[in-house]
Amino acid sequence: MQIIGQFEIAYVHANGLRVPIRRMRNTILYSGYDLLAAMVSGETCINGLYLEYTNGAPVDPTPIAATRTRTYYTGLVAPNGYCRLATLSTPTLSASGVLYSSNVVTFEAITDGTSAGGAAIVDGSTQFFTTALIAMPDVLTPASDLLYNAVAIQDGATFAPVPKVANVQVSVRCAIQFNA
Repeated sequence: MQIIGQFEIAYVHANGLRVPIRRMRNTILYSGYDLLAAMVSGETCINGLYLEYTNGAPVDPTPIAATRTRTYYTGLVAPNGYCRLATLSTPTLSASGVLYSSNVVTFEAITDGTSAGGAAIVDGSTQFFTTALIAMPDVLTPASDLLYNAVAIQDGATFAPVPKVANVQVSVRCAIQFNA
């Protein structure tokens, strides 16, 4: 089986206008395969995202190590930080072609201007530069979070952090496609 993941980053304006600005493929982490097994057993589900940022000059983290876990994010200190975002409603299912009826699942989360750890988010200074899809078994604490995948924010093959713009939020969509 082949698993393809793609992230899309967009700006969401106050009027609801969503403007896509970046698309990139992900790295499935070792904990992601553990998470897949837990999901197949019915033990947990994907229901969140991490969005890493800095209030300094971001350094390209590629390649992201497949060993990355939640402790990477919870250990971030100023000028770095991260958002821990719940996904919006129910994930959407779609088909990638005529052979499938629903082999693509898409998750989305939108920032609200709050930090889960590290530095505060500052309009005009904060730059988002990695994101990860996660399972949050306990939405009140990150201690049990499991990471599925992670990616550095890029424009094509070029590292391209996304600045926090005043009065605009950042949306992250992650589509996971399963193929034979």
